[in-house]
Amino acid sequence: MIATFGPMQRLLLSGAIDYAGMFPPAQLPLERAAANYTRYAAGENRWALGRFVVPASAVDTLKRRGPTPPLAVVGSGIEDCGEDGAFVELNPAAPDFETMAQHVRAEGKRAKLRTGGVRAEAIPSLELVAHFLVTCARLGLGCKATAGLHHALRGEYPLTYAADAPRAVMHGYLNVMLAAALLIDGSRPPAAVAVLALQSKDDLHFGEHEIRWAGAHWSREMLVALRRQFTGFGSCSFDEPLQALAALA
Repeated sequence: MIATFGPMQRLLLSGAIDYAGMFPPAQLPLERAAANYTRYAAGENRWALGRFVVPASAVDTLKRRGPTPPLAVVGSGIEDCGEDGAFVELNPAAPDFETMAQHVRAEGKRAKLRTGGVRAEAIPSLELVAHFLVTCARLGLGCKATAGLHHALRGEYPLTYAADAPRAVMHGYLNVMLAAALLIDGSRPPAAVAVLALQSKDDLHFGEHEIRWAGAHWSREMLVALRRQFTGFGSCSFDEPLQALAALA
């Protein structure tokens, strides 16, 4: 893929895409997914590549292959990112969500939100995504997202790679990250929900020093603050999120 990304796009996605090729809907075998990661790490878009997401059961096999890439090891609701700490998957629909978020912060861990899946019912509502982001912003809790964020913008997409796959309205990683940035900067929850709901790129503009979308504005300082708290997102495709971003130009 050959594309030119501007400074604000690079700031937003620098090291943000954790490659999860072993997970649905791609579900690649370890050897193929690891080879993909190695290729991405040597490619022109390596600036956007985060960790290699693997199930805990695959770690020993992976280490026997040779040099091990930076890993995000997933097991029992915990994602271990080595020196970068651990992420605990939290459900914002759970009655004890806020209590659990406070506990995760007290333990020095970070929170993870599941934003989709291969079934429509796995996709949380705008309000639940906002609830997660609002809580993390209020607590100063580091976080990331996973599942269903192949696309930059919210819209209707196939749930899997099958030719006859059912379709559903899915979240966009750009929506999620920019909504989180507004909240970290002090905006009220309704502003975040409005950004999470946006589907049109018509008034989206990436400048040299700012992003503008539907009357909202994000500065470099806002994106720097965002990435200190929101580390990125897991995707079973590395190319698709970048292709989606390039298509917005």
